[in-house]
Formats: sequence, structure tokens, C-alpha cells
Amino acid sequence: MELAVAQSDESFKRSDEKWIGWDYLYLGTTVVEIRVPVTFRYHLRLSDAWRLAARDHVCMVLAPPVRPSLPPAIHTALMEKQAESGWARFDKNDKLDELEQSLTAMLAQRAMDTNHLQLVREACRQSVAEFVKRWLMREEHWRSDRFSAVVVVFPDEVTVTSDQELSQLPYKPAIKLD
Repeated sequence: MELAVAQSDESFKRSDEKWIGWDYLYLGTTVVEIRVPVTFRYHLRLSDAWRLAARDHVCMVLAPPVRPSLPPAIHTALMEKQAESGWARFDKNDKLDELEQSLTAMLAQRAMDTNHLQLVREACRQSVAEFVKRWLMREEHWRSDRFSAVVVVFPDEVTVTSDQELSQLPYKPAIKLD
């Protein structure tokens, strides 16, 4: 189930210094940089383990982990490339090609890093809460005498080993009955 989409401009820069003659003669530095807009998508697997508990008309949900949908979408039409070579260097185009070929792998790593996951965490929480709310409505449990709020937490936020532990978590509802 897709939970969130985030777009950002990503930058990658590499430099390569070259010396010859036992590091006596400096040939210069090649510096390459690519800036590109990227769309990151995040999902969870419905088939992964879920944990649910109830407390005071609140449905407590420990959802499966949020995962990046790989590879991220690279908007190549808007890609900006820059390259500079030192006085005796003629490899800036090769270095730029190497950097461009490594973009997908580097963006996949960025999609999984803590900073990128934090950017979409609340949107993911809201998506899961809406999903659970629709399920509770279909089962006729979404009402003030049954469930009136949904709390969603993810495995990287809390360690929960039982429904009892889940029901005892301090909470802030992601969604409430209006």
C-alpha cells in the first residue's frame, strides 16, 4: 500500500585529484556535480505483521515498517550537470558519466536514510490511520461507543512485543471521530 510521496532536489558532487612522479607534479582536480529533482515513494506491505489493540475507544495500531519503493523516480529532463577539470586533466566527461551511472544506487540509499524517512513519517501515519478508519467503518466499529480514534506507531519508533504493551503506549491520535 503506497503511503506517501515526497519530491526533493538532490545534489551529488565528486572530486578527483591527480598527481604523478611520486606525488611531485600536481595535474589538477576534476570536479563533477549533478543536481536533479527526484520523487521518492514510500509503502508498507499489507502482508507484513500488524498488531492492533484497543484502549478507551481508541484503536492502537503497530503498522508494518515503512519502506521506500525503489528505484526512486529521477526526473532526467530537469537534470543539471556541471564539470570542471584541472589544467592537465581531460577526463571530466568520463567522471560525469560515472557519477550519473551511480545515481540510482545512491538515491536508493538516500530513500532509506533516516532524514528522508522522517520527512514522510507523518504522511505515512495519516495514510495508515485513514486505511484503518475505512476498515473500522466497513465493520461498523467507527463510532463513539466503539472506536473514536486511531493511533498509529511504526516499529522504528517503539518496541512492542504484545498487544498489552501496545495498548499501554502513550498516544496522540492520528485521526479522531468528528
